[in-house]
Amino acid sequence: MAELDWARVFARVARELTANAHDEGQTLRKIAELATVVSGCQWAAIAKATDDTPVVAATSDPAIADQIVRIQATAGGGPTWEAVRDCTTIHVPDLGAETRWPEHVQELLSTTPVRSILAFCLQLSGDPLGALTLYAEQPNAFPTGIYNAASIYAEHAAIALDHSRAGNRAENLEIALRSSREIGIAIGILIERHKITTEQAFDMMRVASQRTHQKLRAIASELVRSGVLITGAD
Repeated sequence: MAELDWARVFARVARELTANAHDEGQTLRKIAELATVVSGCQWAAIAKATDDTPVVAATSDPAIADQIVRIQATAGGGPTWEAVRDCTTIHVPDLGAETRWPEHVQELLSTTPVRSILAFCLQLSGDPLGALTLYAEQPNAFPTGIYNAASIYAEHAAIALDHSRAGNRAENLEIALRSSREIGIAIGILIERHKITTEQAFDMMRVASQRTHQKLRAIASELVRSGVLITGAD
């Protein structure tokens, strides 16, 4: 790819990865989609790091999502798992000649057209966020130039993923704070109305939540809005 083309590709990457920075799900899908543009591979998948094993969270093609999830879950390890576990990059130039992870390799060879793999650990400050795995139909699909470009892209992806998670955390915190304020106001209304204690007021809302199968914050919000405690009683 010419230098000007790379400049255009990474300008697109920067623009599209920041377009939905507040939405982790959309960011994950966009990372997988753009990975195929940067590397020229046929498929890409994002796996999020967990305390147990990486969990596939997005793919470039929804049609193969279930297959990738199944192979990752049943074939005992593989490049993605090792990339996350060791916080490193795993390159499989030719799947047919690969001797690591025999069950995983055999499953891929027998059920998919995948013949080469490149898996990057997405990390910031040494902490793995997950893995970006690229799958290609032909052996040796990631020569030095493509490998280097994909490595740079993986750094962009890690930053975008971290920002989207931070955005989600901030949004969730705002929701929690808003809910807490409404619950506090609702408790105050009940205390004043019924001349009861804080514990008794909270217990009234908890019972209402259980009877109506609504979250406590929904009960509180309705009480603050309308002055009515929905109890679910006949």
